[in-house]
Parts: sequence; structure tokens; C-alpha cells
Amino acid sequence: GWVGVRFTVGAAPIEVIEIGLPTIYAGGRVKAKLVNVATGEEVANTGDGLVGFGEVETRYYALGAPKVLPPGTSYYLAAYVEANKAPWSDQTTVVQPDAHLSANRMLVNEEPIDGKGLVKVGRVMRAVRALAGTDVRAGIRAVNTVPTAQGLASSASAFAALAKAAVTAYGVDVDLATLSGLARTGSGSACRSVHGGWVLWNEGEKADGSDSISEQLLTPEAWPLRVVVAHIGEGPKKISSTEGMKQCEKTSPFFEAWIETCHRDVEDCKVAMINRDVQHLAQVVEGNALAMHATMMATRPGLIYWQPATLGVVHAVRNLRETHGLSCLFTIDAGPSVVVLTEAADLSRVSAAVGAIPGVTRITQTRIGPGAHLVPNG
Repeated sequence: GWVGVRFTVGAAPIEVIEIGLPTIYAGGRVKAKLVNVATGEEVANTGDGLVGFGEVETRYYALGAPKVLPPGTSYYLAAYVEANKAPWSDQTTVVQPDAHLSANRMLVNEEPIDGKGLVKVGRVMRAVRALAGTDVRAGIRAVNTVPTAQGLASSASAFAALAKAAVTAYGVDVDLATLSGLARTGSGSACRSVHGGWVLWNEGEKADGSDSISEQLLTPEAWPLRVVVAHIGEGPKKISSTEGMKQCEKTSPFFEAWIETCHRDVEDCKVAMINRDVQHLAQVVEGNALAMHATMMATRPGLIYWQPATLGVVHAVRNLRETHGLSCLFTIDAGPSVVVLTEAADLSRVSAAVGAIPGVTRITQTRIGPGAHLVPNG
């Protein structure tokens, strides 16, 4: 529930632009509010959906607009922490082999999946069963708090979690390279989410793609940039990432050039990461994201995921970096939402500026996280 303190403003007014909260619950939901004692009116709040982390740390959350507290007025500063209920950023998956099942069964957020989704799950489970030397199918239950089909790579965490849970349930001991390959059979980007931190997805050379796996370049702690997600629009996108890329390859005149650009950008990214150089990383990452969307826009018919707010966030981030000297950069996957990376010192200002863009429905703050891992007692 809500806990907090009561305080009274002194002889001079106080302008409040941020509220600091200690975040001590891993994966917890954290929020806070200021309430006028006399009237019971809530005069400011941090909003919902702020994610706590595993160590004690005070994080400051920007208010939508500064609030001036008059002299002599009393307020409650109240905080609410709900442990293990993160509204965004993780995937929890349980796999239970069951000899009575004739086929895999799966629930995602309590809804059964079938069709293409279950086909992809089947590929991962088939590979795990082959390693385990068994034909026993499994019941699978997953809770995914990452918005699905909105260009935020929900399938990456989903299939990384599935691969980790499956090898554990079937008693198969594998290294991270093998686990990365298993996750990739469900979703290409999932091979990266097996590792934590900054990860390279190797293209590989084998025709069957078995050596197209990932490796960790930096741990999360080595370069602890913060992440601000500007959610734009709600609900699934009309054209999936897989389908969109197929159309690109088939009809976009820029596709081959973009692939060549990606090869060069990977090497530049590695240099920027090793040097912890935000400015260099911004040039490469933003340029690559814009090139990808230009390639998609040139598809016949044009594939346009952006909304007006998408461009608004792009301009805001560039302005923060180039005019105000903040360390931040943007990237955009196959969807309208924008992901912003920033130094911890600039997190509040970046969140406030991005959240003020018309059309941004909500903001999520998080960080470079760990890879797929077992949950204690899970």
C-alpha cells in the first residue's frame, strides 16, 4: 500500500520538478504522489509503470510540469511499491514436460496460443527434445509484460525465456552459445536476449544458420546507460516485423544497400561501445535506424510504421543532445514507439522532454538488463 511522510512548507515556496524514490524491489512497480493535507487534493504524481531494480538506489522521476508549493502548506509525500509486478520489461516462462500430452500446449498471459506462434514455439521445443533424447511434450505458461507486436521486440525476451526454461525443465546442460542458437530458432532477436548487457548477433556462415548466434560484448554494469521507452499508439501493428522484412527484401530498391550499411555499422558500434562514446554510438545507431525505416518506406506498397509523435521524439532527442549537451540517442524498431538511451545523470530531463511530446501515450524507464535466467523458487 501507500506509505510516506507529512511535511510543511516553510516561509518560502518550494518548486518541485522531480520526486526521488529508493528502488529496492527487483522488478517492482514504483509510484509516488504529493497530497495536500487540508484538501486531500493530489497535486502531483510520478505516474504509474515505473520499474524498480535489484539494488538500493534513489531514482528521480520528473513531473509532467513543475509544481509550486505555497508557504505554510502541509503535504503528504506518499510512495507505493508493488514487488514483482513490473508493468513492462520482463518475461516469465514455466515449462512442464508432461508424458500425457500429445502436443505442446501454451498459455501467454492466460490466453492459449496457436497458429504461427505455436509453430515457432514448436521449433524451440523440438530442438530441446532432441538434445534431451525424449519425445515428451510440455505444458508452457508465460507472462510477458513487454507490449506485443508494437516494435519493442517482445519476441526476444519471450523466446530467450522459453529456451532457458525448456533446457532446465528437460535437464539439458548447455552453454550460452547453444542456448543462443536454441532461442534463435523461435525468434532471431531472441538469441541476443540470452545474454545480458551489450550483445553482438553474429551473422554466421553456415547455410542452416546454426552458427548465427550471439556473444556478450559488455556486461550491463560496464556501461550502465538508462533506457526511456516512448510508447506511441496502442495495440498490435498491422504488419508484423517478419512480414515487413520479407516485403522489403522483395520490393525495396534500398534493401541491398541497407544490408551493406549494417555490416559497416556493426564494426562502428563495437568501437563506440568499447570507448563508451555516446556521441559516436548516436551517429551509428540513429543512422542505421533511419536507414532501415527509409528502406521500409521505399517498399511497394510503402511500409510506414511511424506516427507524427515518432518524428517528434526524434527531433526532441537530437535537440537535447546537440543544443543542450545531454548524452542521449534514439533507435526505432519496426513500430512507431521510440527507445532512447541516455546517461543516468540525464534520465529525468530526457524523460520529461520525451514524455511531453503530443502523441506519446506513456513513458517507461528501465535500464540495460540481464540475460535469460532462472527465477529463485520459480
